[in-house]
Formats: sequence, structure tokens, C-alpha cells
Amino acid sequence: MKTKWNNEQIKEMFDFIATDLKQNLPLMQSFKKFAKKTGKNALSIRNLYYFQLKKLNENKNLAKNLGIDLNLHKVNNFNHFDKNQEIDLKNRIDFFIKKGYSVRKACATLSDGNIQEMLRLQNKYHTIKKKGILQNKANKVDDCKIIKFPIAKTLPKKQTLTDDELKSLFMGLVKLVKENANENSNQNMQLFLEQTEMQKRKEIVMLTQKQNEIELLNKQIEYLKQKNKLLNEKLTEYRIKFLNICNDKTI
Repeated sequence: MKTKWNNEQIKEMFDFIATDLKQNLPLMQSFKKFAKKTGKNALSIRNLYYFQLKKLNENKNLAKNLGIDLNLHKVNNFNHFDKNQEIDLKNRIDFFIKKGYSVRKACATLSDGNIQEMLRLQNKYHTIKKKGILQNKANKVDDCKIIKFPIAKTLPKKQTLTDDELKSLFMGLVKLVKENANENSNQNMQLFLEQTEMQKRKEIVMLTQKQNEIELLNKQIEYLKQKNKLLNEKLTEYRIKFLNICNDKTI
């Protein structure tokens, strides 16, 4: 893969993506944002990133000189689920859900608190559920009986429909309306889940930032305690010296 990007541009790309990685944002989202910033194609940015990452892993001195932390930038090796693993994952999460767990809490339990693994399990579970919804829709379409409207040739003399024919047409319309409503409901639910997922990710980032702020404040408090202790010791020392001077003058 050939590229005309210089080291400064490569560092800019890695620093930009590192900021998003620290906030647990998806890599593809970073590629799109950086592509928009530079006027490049997101897929090109992705390919360039992995190409340069491979080169930096082969030349760690260059990464060090550019100030790029390779511990943060890692190639994702995805372990794909087979059919049996998908079924097992769905059953285990459904078991926790029946006990009152949310999907996120169930995935966090199964991943033993590993955030990346939790998001991986959660995304896979939603994908499995979505595939199930689409499959059910396909089965419903196959099972539907198509109601054909009467053709003029079949009614050469009779221009009106019987009560049974009207009832059949009406029931067909009702069925179509219900299916359309269910489809809209599923789409709205998927949108709600995506929005909820994004909000939860933002909350995780905020909690991490708050934790860092608390740790910083604790360090500052400890520093002030030590400084206050030193000041009290100095004050005591000055008081003793002052008393000694006073006693010497009295004598």
C-alpha cells in the first residue's frame, strides 16, 4: 500500500483516533470523523491506519519517536460466533433477563466486567435478535395468502361483490395494516435501542472522567495535608525559638 502521508500527518491521525479510543468509541466512527476532517474516504483512512499500525509494530523506535502509544492502538482480532455459540449466548442472556437483568447488566456479568467484551456480547445479542425478527417477517410473508381482486372477465354480468368477498377483502386489509404497524413498531424499538446504547456509552465516559477527577482531588487533598503538617511543625519550631529568646531576655 503506497501513501504520500508524512510522519506528521501519520501522528495526527493516530492522536485523533487515540482520543476516541480513550472514550471507548468505535474505530469506524473515528475513521469517518477523521475522513470528514481531512476530506478523505473513510475506508481509505481505515486501510491507511491498519497499514501504518503494522509498520509501527515492526519499527517500534519510529512509534516512540512519533509519540504513538502502541498499547492503545491494537489490531482487533475478532472471534466470530458460530451457530451454536449464538444460540448459547442468546439463551444465557435471556436467562438473566427473565431474572430482571437488563441486557447490558447481563452482558457485563458474562464478560466479568470487561467493557470491550461486554459491548461485543451486547452488540452480538442485538444482532441475533434482529436476525430473528427479520426471519419471522420472512416466514409471515411466506405464510400469507394473497387475496386476488376479482377480474372483470370473471364477472361479466355481476358488478357487485358478495358479503363474503367484501369480508375477505376487509380482513386482508386489516392484516396488512397490522403487519405494517408491527414493522413500524420494530423499527422504532431498534432506533430506541440504538439511542439508549449511545447514551449509555456517554454515561460510561462521564463516569470514567468523574473517577479520574476524584482521584486527582484525593491526591491534591493528600498533598495539602502533608503541606499543612509541615507548616504546623515549622510553627511549633518558631514558637519554641520565640519562647527561648524571651526567657533569655528575662534572665
